[in-house]
Order: sequence, then C-alpha cells, then structure tokens
Amino acid sequence: MRSEVRDRRSEVSRRRAEVRPATLAPSHPNTRGFTLIEMIVVIAIIILLVSLTIGLITTLHRGAETRSTENELKLLDLAYEGWKRDSEREISYGIDNSPQIGVVYEIQQTIPVVEPPGPSNGFAEFIPMRRTLSILNRTEGGKSTLRNMHSNLLVNFTPALPPPNADLKNRLVDAWETEIIVVFPGRTRVAGDIATGDEDGTIRTQFEDVFGVCENRRARFVSAGPDGRLGDLSAPATSPAHHAADDNIYSYPLEEP
Repeated sequence: MRSEVRDRRSEVSRRRAEVRPATLAPSHPNTRGFTLIEMIVVIAIIILLVSLTIGLITTLHRGAETRSTENELKLLDLAYEGWKRDSEREISYGIDNSPQIGVVYEIQQTIPVVEPPGPSNGFAEFIPMRRTLSILNRTEGGKSTLRNMHSNLLVNFTPALPPPNADLKNRLVDAWETEIIVVFPGRTRVAGDIATGDEDGTIRTQFEDVFGVCENRRARFVSAGPDGRLGDLSAPATSPAHHAADDNIYSYPLEEP
C-alpha cells in the first residue's frame, strides 16, 4: 500500500515537472547594443579606408599613365634618331625663303605660337607633329620604331581643319588623349643674323621659348601631362600659364629658357 502511494506521488511530481512553464535564462548584465557615437566612429573609419583605397588606386593609375607616356616619347626620340641615321641629316625646319631666297623647309615654323593648341587656331601647333610622323614613316629606321607604339596612342583620322591630306592623318596622343607636339631647333645661324642664337648654332624660335629649348640640334617631343595643358615657359614664373607646364613630360630633360 505504501509503495503504491509513493508511486502515485512520483507520478504526480513527474507530471507537474512536464507542465511547468520554462523560465527565461537571465540576461547577462554587461550585454548591450552599439551606441550612436560608436556607430558614427565605425562609419567614419570605413569612409576613411575607402578614401585611402581610392587615392592609392588613383595614384597607381596616374603613375602608370605617366610611365606609358614617357615610354612613348622615348620611342619617338628613337624613331627620329633612326630616321636621321637612314637619311644622314636632320629634318629641315624653318620659314621658307628665310634667310635665303629659294630655301624650302620640310616642316614650316609656326608664328605666332598660340596656347593652348587645338581647333581654335586651326591646329597650327599640331601640324608639325603630324607631318613629322609622316616623314618618320618614310625610312625603315623610323617606321620600325613607330610600329612599337601602342595602337591606342597612334591613330589615323581625318581632320576638319585644315583640309585633309596625307601629312595630317597621323595623330599621336598621350595617355590622357591629348595630342603630343614636337619642338624643333631653329635654322642654322648665318653670318649677319641679328636673331637670338643658341649654343648649338641655331636660331632660338618662339616655339622653343614657350615649350622648351632644344639642345644639340635635337628635336624635343612634349606631352601636356595629366592636366592637358602645355602651358607657357616664357610666361612669368608665378603665372598660371607657367604653372600649367609643371606636369609636362619631355622626351629628354628640360632646361628652361
């Protein structure tokens, strides 16, 4: 009898345990969410990291563009040297009939120089470069080097001004898609010349004053750099026009006039 009572009590206790509602575990007293200040700090850190990453990518990209343009100018320099080696002379540059009647030059000197070059002045500053490319392609020494140019930089097009012709269809641009220019040393200085002469025996041109003096009768190729402006080296050193030339890239080191 007693064992039966104990069994019943055990059964009742078991059933009470099964129907007893579960109790929630006590929350940890130190558990809490982010405060507004903490969220702002986290967001600020993320923005800073993104900005640094974008800045680094931009710097790397700019460096790659600069190196690409520098290599392009070196190839131009080599192409010109190859042309000279095959032709055994320089490309002639100057003003027809000056100073001697009957003298005709392959590349015509442009006067005056207008900055920035472009369609507004009839492509006057770009014509010498386009004609130079055409001349360089006439010898194997020049042509073989120009073949190494990246296809995106050396392109063929039909200009609107001046009228299209074979000499003006080759267009060479830098990594920022601005057309490259060429600066030639002036003609050889002759007896009685009153024009300013350089150490290499040539006449200083206005083009040299603005875009960089040529040395040792060596043509200079110039990129306007990332800002797309060639600037004016003959302008006052503190002027915006002079500073526009600060990022220019040259085929050989520049000595300012």
